Amino acid sequence: MSSTDSPTTDEELSSNNTLRRRIVQTFGGIGVVSFAAAMLTPLKTLGINAEGGGGTELAGQTLVLAERYQPPDGDTTFEVGDPVTVEMMDMPDSILTFPEELVDSNNDMIRLHRLPEDQITEPTNPDWTAEGYVAYSAICTHLGCTVDWDTSDETATGRPTDHCFCHGSQFDPYEGAKVVHPPAERPLPQIGLEVGEDDVIQLTSDFGDKVGP
Repeated sequence: MSSTDSPTTDEELSSNNTLRRRIVQTFGGIGVVSFAAAMLTPLKTLGINAEGGGGTELAGQTLVLAERYQPPDGDTTFEVGDPVTVEMMDMPDSILTFPEELVDSNNDMIRLHRLPEDQITEPTNPDWTAEGYVAYSAICTHLGCTVDWDTSDETATGRPTDHCFCHGSQFDPYEGAKVVHPPAERPLPQIGLEVGEDDVIQLTSDFGDKVGP
């Protein structure tokens, strides 16, 4: 130590250590936040709702097509993103849809059906149907796959069902999407709808129960 240098006091050492700790905490916190953001980004890309509902109000949202749709007896093809109107779908038929503000959230995908009104029975909530339209979550309550519309002659009910081809679960959309073939144990949650302005199909509620497994 030179004659011009003065020894470092205990107070100065303590102050320096405190400063180093603050720097580490600050930049360490930034690292944690960045890592969390990096982890959440793929979830959004996959359309998985990391908050299980996201807090987005579903009532009032218009349903839009999640896949191209051509009515079996029609010549017009409707494109992904088109709003669903009351005369768009044949009867009976079904299509995958999204709420218009949640088109990147697979967890909010909805299977919309148009069925003969006199064939829609309990435990379907009749107040959540409109002009033969009834809607349920498209997410299987077994392990979360997307259910398909099965019109084959070999469904569990002998009429069209919502069929999860991942593991074989089937749900009856005519009767509250109740389970008619395992391994699922819970029905698909129903969601309320109505015919709004310009004859578009709009939601009137959130899902009636937990979505997915």
